[in-house]
Amino acid sequence: MTIPRIILAMVAALALSSCSMLAGKHEELTIYAPALTHTAAKPATTSGSWQLAVFEPRAIGPLDSNRIAVMPAAGQIETYKGVRWRDRAPIMIQQLMLQLFQELPGPAGAGLASGMLRADFSLHTDLQDFQADYRGAQTPTVVVRLAAQLVDNSTNRVVASRVFSAERGTSSGNVSAVFSAFQSALNELLPNLIDWARSETTAAWKDGSH
Repeated sequence: MTIPRIILAMVAALALSSCSMLAGKHEELTIYAPALTHTAAKPATTSGSWQLAVFEPRAIGPLDSNRIAVMPAAGQIETYKGVRWRDRAPIMIQQLMLQLFQELPGPAGAGLASGMLRADFSLHTDLQDFQADYRGAQTPTVVVRLAAQLVDNSTNRVVASRVFSAERGTSSGNVSAVFSAFQSALNELLPNLIDWARSETTAAWKDGSH
């Protein structure tokens, strides 16, 4: 066997060896998809025909992910193994916000910021917390926090801002219990945020010269 053939044979052997080493070690994933279990807490209170662009929430690295974050100790952020959100957390939350807007009747409308070139207002949010936090306890508490700003696009002025938060304890550290707590927290926080955004947008629309 010539030297080049020996080298090719060695490369092929190494490739097969690598494949066999990785075989069976692929992480089996369970995908979790939070859903709204009810519509917004209050009926529509809007008037006028304003349009609102809903931006994807901004988030820091550990939260801007499809991994489910957990804090086993103060200042320590990890992720649960073998599970994922169905999408990056900011995208999931943006889609749930839009769903709530669409479920409420009224002449006003909301849509993705990328698809609304002439929106009257914009909803900007920062995802500050979206994790299970043990806080020294035996079971974690799920914490969800969104800081929201409503911007008048005609003036680039912030017309309203507020921080929304929800916490849910868990019965165990099992991931399914943690997911249930996430879903419950989102179903409290998001309807309140959307109702606030609609009310504030309507007030700003009435006060402005749109």
